[in-house]
Amino acid sequence: AEEKYIVPVLGERMYEDFLRQKNVVVTETNKSDVLTKVNEYLGALGVGALSEVKIGAIYNSVELITYEPYRLLWHRYLWRIVAEAVDASVTIPSWLRHTAQGQQKHNPFGFTQTDKVVTGNRDDIRYKMDSIVQGRIGTLVRNMRDWIKCKKNEYPLFPDVKGGLRMGGILTGLYE
Repeated sequence: AEEKYIVPVLGERMYEDFLRQKNVVVTETNKSDVLTKVNEYLGALGVGALSEVKIGAIYNSVELITYEPYRLLWHRYLWRIVAEAVDASVTIPSWLRHTAQGQQKHNPFGFTQTDKVVTGNRDDIRYKMDSIVQGRIGTLVRNMRDWIKCKKNEYPLFPDVKGGLRMGGILTGLYE
């Protein structure tokens, strides 16, 4: 989801810099720092502390980001774009399943025999995808891009170019 919706907007350099801070591989050098940050986060949630973190483990957490503008970007836009992108990414796979006979619609069922449930058709899926991609993701991406441009000095790796995310049926390939 991030590769499809975030990288084209942030650009490779900014995205890689963001990931370098958010996805931390535990080493002998940073082990104590990672453990402290993880336990601070767990403590804020009221969850018991870890006694250790294993060398080689990868921790993916916004709490590990040291550059405050990246944390702000995550809390303001990126987490919502990622959440919407995940929904968009699973819409088609959740609608169809691969079988020995080919692609089959999932047969919906309710909790009781009397529940009436109907599988969405192609137009329903098209509407949902357009709504997610053009409406929600597209709006968030445009707003994020404008917001970053207003704070350009805080995001020096942000590419000042037009383009990025493509919107519409061609994006999903669903309309062909």
